[in-house]
Amino acid sequence: MMTGSASATPRFPRFVFLLQLMDMISLSLVLPVLPALVGELAGTGASVYFWYGVATFAFAVCFFFSAAVMGKLSDRFGRRPLMIVNCAGLALGNFLCAMAPGLAVLIAGRALCGLSSANIPLAQAYVADRSASSERGRAFGLLGAMQGLGFIIGPMIGGYLGSGDLQIPFFAAALFTLAGGVAAVFLLRESLSRQRRQWTGGGLHPLAALAQLRRLPGFGPLVPAVALVMLAANIVIISWVPYATVRFGWDTAQNGWGLFAFGLSAMLSQGLFFPHAVKKFPVRLVCLAGLFSLAAAYLAFGLAERGWMVFVFMAANLAGYSALVAFQTLASDGADEQSQGATMGGLQALNNLALIVAPGFTAALLMAMACFPASDWRTGLPLYFCAALIGGALVLAARRLASSDPLEG
Repeated sequence: MMTGSASATPRFPRFVFLLQLMDMISLSLVLPVLPALVGELAGTGASVYFWYGVATFAFAVCFFFSAAVMGKLSDRFGRRPLMIVNCAGLALGNFLCAMAPGLAVLIAGRALCGLSSANIPLAQAYVADRSASSERGRAFGLLGAMQGLGFIIGPMIGGYLGSGDLQIPFFAAALFTLAGGVAAVFLLRESLSRQRRQWTGGGLHPLAALAQLRRLPGFGPLVPAVALVMLAANIVIISWVPYATVRFGWDTAQNGWGLFAFGLSAMLSQGLFFPHAVKKFPVRLVCLAGLFSLAAAYLAFGLAERGWMVFVFMAANLAGYSALVAFQTLASDGADEQSQGATMGGLQALNNLALIVAPGFTAALLMAMACFPASDWRTGLPLYFCAALIGGALVLAARRLASSDPLEG
């Protein structure tokens, strides 16, 4: 396992956390306004849900390929150059979306954003490079907290900026990422020494990364459970703004605050709860507790009759978002120091595969939701479906984690 020497420590080792924050702000800034912008370009009616699904699908497909490929390339060429390239691509993609005269350019811009979003797994690999095995869970938790913080700041800003002009959040997202890329040129130091760089084998495509993840010692049996959690999380993210708009009558600014609360909940869970919990309990038990909490929270979101209730349930879900960080920690601990990039890329590719599948489920769930009055409990159908997915993941994970060390045998 990677221990890292003091002499090899980069001059600014914590900058990767700031860069991850800026990238997440950029990615989440546009979430409150993307459905409305699609509607502005596509017109009214059921076609809005279709084109919203297409835009999300384009992002997901491109992210699926880039995460796995760049994770593997970073094991050979280092993390820093690819992270800088991603910043430039994400800025350009958001500029395209901001200036889109029609749906074709908007979808192309979202596709480019997907291709350029691989800094998420690259940052995870960077952290794995610089962390001893005993410290990795805490480091991943802090990185997850930065992602959660970005998800707090981004939607809140995007919701207010978009209330006057739907294009402004995309311009703001581009500027955030561009600033991060310029800063990375001067402040980000490479985490992977030339002596440790190597080609880890296998094909340069996402299916190879997924196959490698499935073969990871001890972690392979957990992959189906991780996939269900990721599918549920992506369905919730995609469907939340349309759901809250119908169920609670929220406007753009209120949806921004709702996404803000999601980000705050994730940040506290991953950055506060998880690092403290793994000091007292095995990672596997923290993972199971998180899955149980998350399933209960999604069910409660669907049953909520008033918008304020959602915020109460989010506060109660302190353990929920630690489950994915726990899975990430288990995967990293099962990988050797030469394949951290491929492993993190494989996990991100799995998430992106879920994101590819999620729009189809989401569109069907939202259309079914539209058949019921806003006050009907059945309007919560998208959230009930996600609660069932997490429940399935809990059953699958418990078979592996409840009574044994997941890295054994």
